[in-house]
Formats: sequence, structure tokens, C-alpha cells
Amino acid sequence: MEIRWRTLPFIAALLTVLAALVALDMAVRDSYGPAALHEWASQDFLAHERDDHGHMISQVYELQDDPPPADRQAIYVIGGSTVREGFLPDVAIRRLIEADAGKAPFWTTLASFDQTLAETWRVALNLPLHDGDLVVISVNPRRLGILEERLKMENRVSRLSLLPMPETGRLEAAGLTGSTFTLESVSALFRHRLYIQNWYTSRLPGAAKTAWAGISAGEFGSVSLADALQLRPRNVRRYVRYAYGNLPLPAAEKTRIAAEVRRLRVPQYFEQADFNERYLRELIRALQDRGAKVALLQLPRSQQSVDAYDEVWDDFEARLKRISDDTGAGRVDLRDVRFAEDEYFDLEHLTRSGRPVLTRRAVEAVLEVAGAS
Repeated sequence: MEIRWRTLPFIAALLTVLAALVALDMAVRDSYGPAALHEWASQDFLAHERDDHGHMISQVYELQDDPPPADRQAIYVIGGSTVREGFLPDVAIRRLIEADAGKAPFWTTLASFDQTLAETWRVALNLPLHDGDLVVISVNPRRLGILEERLKMENRVSRLSLLPMPETGRLEAAGLTGSTFTLESVSALFRHRLYIQNWYTSRLPGAAKTAWAGISAGEFGSVSLADALQLRPRNVRRYVRYAYGNLPLPAAEKTRIAAEVRRLRVPQYFEQADFNERYLRELIRALQDRGAKVALLQLPRSQQSVDAYDEVWDDFEARLKRISDDTGAGRVDLRDVRFAEDEYFDLEHLTRSGRPVLTRRAVEAVLEVAGAS
């Protein structure tokens, strides 16, 4: 193939950008690896309402460094924003459990916005699991409707890329991963590792903030590496667990969201559910191979949400039953816990008034599954 002379500068610039990305990514690996993260308080990861991915990474590393005692059953509840918004903080749940039990299990909630099964895999299989520990995975139509391409990409590139991706060979053997590694994915990996979207708006010193803003805009030539690598964050201590408000959205906005679910998410569920089911099955088996028990969690949702997903429910329930029957995974179904429509911020996320009720019911149901043989 003939290369025109005009393409040579473009190729050289592209190689320069790639080299800069690789070099900076190597610096990030060192500066934000497990040892460095241990020096940071968990609260430092929550400078933004949706910086729960950073907080969850710190939780996993803290658990690796200081795991629950081997003679005390651990319960890990992993899921998306409906889990985050629905449960009281772990400190309250642990007090509740210890008040009801003798040698109480050790409960940890690991929830993050829009979490996919690939991200759940990355979290769950990095936990210090012992025989008999229970991993509870939240499931809903949204989670089984995530694009196959996104899951395959997140095997390599994720908002949780500061955690290694375990057992990729297992994913490859099951046909659940792809081999695409483009300039876009390299850039995404770099961006996710630094949480640029959150950090340069609130966390970094001024010069570093400006540098990362330039990097995210592709302005490599004007960026000082010395400024960019000022990695000491500001003293930000704003602990944000709940991202949504405690006043519900207007009825008209909820109606708009329901229409969008019917128009977009219902068809996407039917297009993507087969791949997501295979991914979920493989995750369950991987956890069971490590000696853990697994349960699938279904949370309550508003009637508008139930109606919006009306076409999905028969298929969804049949899939969960097959998965449970085939793998032996338990079921924790809390959809019978009823809340008023105005106790939901939107269609699925609870506000403050509903959290104590749901938490109590969830703890009771999960402990029942945890104690089952």
C-alpha cells in the first residue's frame, strides 16, 4: 500500500500520542496502585456524587488488606445505584445484624452507578473470599440489557480499571470477551484510571487541574507533565453516599422516563439478554469455584417502572429461574416490599423514607439465604 507523504506527519503524531498515553498510564499504575491507595482515606474518593466507583475500589483494597476473619461469614452485596440508594450505610446494617445475631456475618455493600456485570465480575473476584461466604448480586432488566460490546470492552477497559480483571482466560474460553484494543479504548483506559471527569473539576491542585483538562481535550503539546503529575489531592472530605435527592421528580418527568424505558430499554433487553445471561452464569460459577455461595437479588420498583417493563417480566423471570435451577444460586426477591410512588426519586431509586424499611427486609432475607445449606 502506498503511503502518501501527507500521512506521515499524522502517523508520527498518532505514535507520539500513543507513547504519551502509555507513559502516563504507567505513572498512574505506580501512583494509584494498591499500596498508594492504602494511604488515602475512603472519603477522598467521594468528591463527586457519582464517584462511587472510586470509593468501591478503595473498599475492595481495604478488604484485601484487612479481610473479615476466616471464621466469620462475609456477605457482599454487589449492584448498581438501586442498591446504593436503597440501603442504609454498612455501619448501620452491621449494627442491625449484630443486634439480631450472636456471631454475626460481616456485611459489605459494593454499589456503583450503572454497574455492569463486567464490573461486578471485577469487584466480586477481587474479594478475599472464604468457603461459605455469600455474594449477593443485584439483577434487573437494565443489568441484563447492557450492550454486549460494552461488556466485552469492560473486560479490558472499565471505570474500575484500578482493580485487575481476574480470570480473563475463563471469559475468553466462554466466548465472553473480544480482542479489540483501539486508540479509543487506550484513551478510555487512561481516562478511567484517573477519573478525570470528576477529579479535574474538584479534587486536584490548580495546575494539575488545568493540565488534566488539557489532556482530556487532546492538547498534549501544551501540557506540563510536572503539573499533571501533582498527585496530592485537595483535602476534600465530602462523603456522598446518595446521589439522588429526597424529593421525587415531578410526575411529568417520571412519565417521560417511563416512555423512554419502553422505547429504548425494553427492545435492548431482548437484544442483549442472552449474552448477559451467559456472563452472569459464568460469574456465578467462578464465585462458586472459589467456595462462595451466590444469591440473586431483586429490589422493589415503582408501579410505573413495573408497567414500563411489562413486556420483559415473563422472559426475565424465566431466565432467573433457569439460572437458579442450573447453578444452585439462591434468590432474594424483595419486590413485595411496597412503597408509595412519591417515595421513589424516579422510577426505581428510593428516597430517605424508604431506606430503613427496605434495609430491614433485605437483611432478614439475605441472612436467611446465608444460613441455608
